[in-house]
Amino acid sequence: MTVADQYRAKGLQLAAMASEVRNPRLQIEYAGMAEAYFRLALQAEKNQQTDLVYETPGTQGSLT
Repeated sequence: MTVADQYRAKGLQLAAMASEVRNPRLQIEYAGMAEAYFRLALQAEKNQQTDLVYETPGTQGSLT
């Protein structure tokens, strides 16, 4: 299971909790948290596709 899948699963859990709870404030909180986890899942997918290489400045072709 990828990190994105884990975030999505947690988002689904929170969405289910939001639909089951009777307290309107808790519904809003759970729904907001579920949305945040779904956004994290999307970001995790993007991060998997990104390949960054960082080179410390000055290590190649130094002018001094």
